[in-house]
Amino acid sequence: MKKLISKILHKLETRIIFYPMRKYYDEMIPELEKLVEEIHFYSEDKIKLNAWYIERTNPNKPVILYCHGQAEHIAYFQKPYHVLAENSYGVFAAEYRGHGKSIGTPSENGIYSDVESAVNFLKNEKGINTEDIVIWGRSLGGAIAAEIATKFNFRGVILESTFTTLKDAAQYIINSGCDHPIFDARRKFLFRLAQYIPGKQTFDTVSKIQKIKSPLMIAHCKNDVIIDYRMAQKNAETHGNAKLFIAEEGSHDHSDWAYDEILGFLETL
Repeated sequence: MKKLISKILHKLETRIIFYPMRKYYDEMIPELEKLVEEIHFYSEDKIKLNAWYIERTNPNKPVILYCHGQAEHIAYFQKPYHVLAENSYGVFAAEYRGHGKSIGTPSENGIYSDVESAVNFLKNEKGINTEDIVIWGRSLGGAIAAEIATKFNFRGVILESTFTTLKDAAQYIINSGCDHPIFDARRKFLFRLAQYIPGKQTFDTVSKIQKIKSPLMIAHCKNDVIIDYRMAQKNAETHGNAKLFIAEEGSHDHSDWAYDEILGFLETL
């Protein structure tokens, strides 16, 4: 009976946490079409995953392993790939299980496995050492990047618009009166319900920050209505040696405010 209850609670928790986007609504940016190689690779538990790969044009520059956010997929935000490619960086945009064209059902540990498998794919299939990889995570992707960065010696780590813990993020959305269309009344009700579920999927970024040994940049904007920028400040304080950039303007819905600072950080590595 306990196992059944645990299984039911896990399924409910997963439904509350994840709302993956599967359909590709946007066509590929024309400038990317000639650069992108669509790749399929497999996680450790044999889940077939989708990715976009762009070869670096300067062998001295790293490949950026890009981890997308919640309710997104690799085609949702394409501008970062274009900006990076224009500056001779390589890109590997990995799509988590249950998102976009990747099969399976998302879970915290499953997604960690997906991104760790992406690192191993770059090493084994593309001949790119971890010292030539920078992992960049946006929003939920930042929590994923933080976990993976505790396991590898990357050239650098970028956490953009990332929370301290998933619970902190949910509390902020509930208490701040966030009116972002993605968080309707039904989802906010589910977030409140989640407070009474003994959650096991925590995406606890702040507890992992100090374990990151690679150069770390944390970027956030003050106008973010989904994740409070003070969470970025707390993550940076906990790490103690991170480059922190807080933009006066910007939005959670795009990364334009961050590109110049991120490119500047990459040039220092």
